[in-house]
Amino acid sequence: MDKNLKGDLPDDDTGTELARELGLGAAMSIGIGTMVCAGIFVLPGIAAAKAGPVVVLAFALCGLVAVLIAFCMSELATGMPLSGGGYLFIVRAFGPMMGTVMGWCLWLSLIFASAFYMIGFGYYVGDVLSISHVWLALIMTGLLTGLNFIGAKETGGTQNVIVAGLLIALTVFFVVAVSEVDVENLRPLIPPEIGISGFLVVTPVLFVTFMGFAEIAAVSEEIKNPHRNLPIAVVGSVVVVTVVYCLVEFCVVGLLRWDDPNMATETILMELARMLMGKTGYYLILLGGIFATVSSANASIMAASRISFAMGRDRLMPDWFNTIHPRFRTPYRSIFVTGGLTMVLLVILGSHLELIAEVGAFLSLLLYAFISLACMVMRHAELDWYKPSFKTPLYPAVPILGLLGCLFVMGITSRPTILIGLGLIAGTLIWYVLFLREHTQLVGVSNDLWEKKVIRPLVAKAEEYAAARRDAFPVILLPLSNPATEEALLRVGTALAKARRARLHLAHVVSLPRQTPL
Repeated sequence: MDKNLKGDLPDDDTGTELARELGLGAAMSIGIGTMVCAGIFVLPGIAAAKAGPVVVLAFALCGLVAVLIAFCMSELATGMPLSGGGYLFIVRAFGPMMGTVMGWCLWLSLIFASAFYMIGFGYYVGDVLSISHVWLALIMTGLLTGLNFIGAKETGGTQNVIVAGLLIALTVFFVVAVSEVDVENLRPLIPPEIGISGFLVVTPVLFVTFMGFAEIAAVSEEIKNPHRNLPIAVVGSVVVVTVVYCLVEFCVVGLLRWDDPNMATETILMELARMLMGKTGYYLILLGGIFATVSSANASIMAASRISFAMGRDRLMPDWFNTIHPRFRTPYRSIFVTGGLTMVLLVILGSHLELIAEVGAFLSLLLYAFISLACMVMRHAELDWYKPSFKTPLYPAVPILGLLGCLFVMGITSRPTILIGLGLIAGTLIWYVLFLREHTQLVGVSNDLWEKKVIRPLVAKAEEYAAARRDAFPVILLPLSNPATEEALLRVGTALAKARRARLHLAHVVSLPRQTPL
């Protein structure tokens, strides 16, 4: 069983092992580059127009939930540093059915996120070129798919350059903007005409900006020295990005009132930079926005392809996905399918930015809720092969709070998004029942844990209780042989049993001839 649970990779000469080429910088770049995009360059104006100044706290709440999950994911990732990320952790903890559902949720959430980032790219470039944002998104998606096909090392190096560029642009914007903030624009924190409902509406949408840290775990099989670099990259990227989000969003709502007609736009940062620094500021943020959206989609396509690769390896997707390119050492079929589905989504929902973001966030929140549970299951399973080098602090408070935080944000998601999410989940369950249930040999740790920690102790307690009950009361044996005296003996025996709180056992005596064979 341990072999199935551990999910060891085949030997390198089989052509199914990924090369470890991503250092700490590249790993953090995957997380930071993905998260910074939508949170800073695409959503701040739209979110501020719907929630008011309290949108800063909405970012902070999402960041807090993400930090809690990041701790749990770091423990799981250092215990299982293999490609697959959240999918891998859940399938090992809960078995193939939940692994299939959560693997598809993670894969689809990254595809939705990739489409969201590419739409943001289309809006930024389209503002200059006056070309349809959908066409621009489709072209860039094709280019990024080809880049991921070439290899993770090249992808990681590109990611470092992109992240450096967007952080420089944001730093310049913040330094110039913070001195121009009008405190009056921040009052009241919760506008009475909106109330707390605005905060509740934008929080699920904003959570899509915190999906990047999960993508670090998804490529953990390609990270050098994962026992050290994984927890630093996962937790560190969430903390850094949360601080950046709150500071930049503070400048946005401080420079322009939330109810200004110009606030509700995907390119609000460019407009504010133009107001502060003229054309130089406009093009600086334009360049940063392009870097951010491209880096996000790049990392999402990269991570999503590793999810389908890992599922193919575990026979929860067709084995066709489980193929490494002989030259570039990348899961090229998974990459092409991921890029193709992203393009299909762009064509169908290219004009529904917030819906795409919210569906991606809903699916990822469901996954993160199970990540919290998986952390607790694996901690109590006491497996020989699971020895994480990083342990979640303040256990079990952190995974429990992370679980509750995910459920809360999911609960305030809009009804259409919930219906779409549940429909996708139902589809994955049907896929598992029809095509996979009879073919997979994986067994979840939770099966043994449930039997060892719950079933066996309950059975032992029941047997102990029954034995104690037997020993606690005396036994009166009442022999019966003569029908004429049975009724009288029963009355006497019953009275004695009640008086002594005893159990009454009846023995019917029958005389047999000596020649009767026994």
